[in-house]
Amino acid sequence: MADNGIGIEQEKLDEIFDRFNQADDSITRNYGGTGLGLSIVRDLLLIQNGNISVVSTPGIGIEFSFYIPYLIADIESEEVAVRYKMTERESAGQSVHILVVDDNRMNQDLMAHILEYWGFTFAIISNGREAIASISQGHFDLVLMDIQMPEMDGYSATIHIRTILKSNIPIIAMTAHAMAGEREKCTNLGMNDYISKPVNEHELLELIHKFTVSYRQHEDRLLIYHYLNLDYLKDMGKGDCL
Repeated sequence: MADNGIGIEQEKLDEIFDRFNQADDSITRNYGGTGLGLSIVRDLLLIQNGNISVVSTPGIGIEFSFYIPYLIADIESEEVAVRYKMTERESAGQSVHILVVDDNRMNQDLMAHILEYWGFTFAIISNGREAIASISQGHFDLVLMDIQMPEMDGYSATIHIRTILKSNIPIIAMTAHAMAGEREKCTNLGMNDYISKPVNEHELLELIHKFTVSYRQHEDRLLIYHYLNLDYLKDMGKGDCL
């Protein structure tokens, strides 16, 4: 795989396969990502006794090459691949409207799949500036805020929402930086809670439930508290391919 993009300097090539490392480590860089993709790709290839290599020239582009020592079977297997089991859908949404802020297309698709399945209404945008505009113009019950994004990161967007917009909308941080002190940093900046990537559906639903249903019950005694039976949660795919 090759491109004709900005390329990577030679002294940084050995670092790009490390977890949370990127050639451009600015949190508001022009190109999205978390620094996990290449690390995961390399690990998957090594598990299969393969490998990956890279060559690059700054300003010209970059080229990745990989191999996996697969053999072609003489007889086609008749085994049927195990598919995701469909589960009975629960009415978890209950008119909760959620704003998802994430610049990664795969993450956007995953969040849309989960939220749509559980009956939530939602909007998806790609950076902190769009988040501020969306909250200023519309009503949302909860924000799922990525941390690393182009133009404006999740930290800066949250500070603006709290100090300039004076909004107390619940904000849940989403980040692959599952490091010591990250949760405290998020809460100190005004976020209500924190969930690490890849997002666990069970944990996500609990947080949505905590910061929407229970908050509303506190404000309105007439609201009926809806409990989720999380025993029926299965794999995030629900039999559908993202």
